[in-house]
Amino acid sequence: MRGQISLDLLFAVAIISITMLSVMNVALSEKTETEVLGTSAQLKAFAIDIRGTVARLYASPGITVVKESPVELGPGEWINVTLRADGYLQIRAQIGGREYVVVEKLQVPPGTTSSVLLTQTMREFKLSSRRLPDGVEVVVET
Repeated sequence: MRGQISLDLLFAVAIISITMLSVMNVALSEKTETEVLGTSAQLKAFAIDIRGTVARLYASPGITVVKESPVELGPGEWINVTLRADGYLQIRAQIGGREYVVVEKLQVPPGTTSSVLLTQTMREFKLSSRRLPDGVEVVVET
């Protein structure tokens, strides 16, 4: 009888341990997915903000606006902001070992393709516009 109680207790402890490990595994994977979703949302909001800024700059040539990276970048992490002449904004990022891409259709054509790379040491960039004989040009620059 004593042996049976010890064996039952051993099985109960093993089942509880396995259940706890499973719950911890699920919690850790959910935390990772939440971080990825949070970074994606920040980059999407950043793209929408830049899209609006490009439209404002197009309407008012000669203005420069300074923007900053929406997320803290660590060593080896980067964000590439590109205004394409075909009327699209592309944001590519390498953050936390994952790659993100956000593409937004601009409301106005930037006139030329320009790009800037944000890193841990280079967090800010400028969006500027100028009037040309045949229209307005909006560029990103460091």
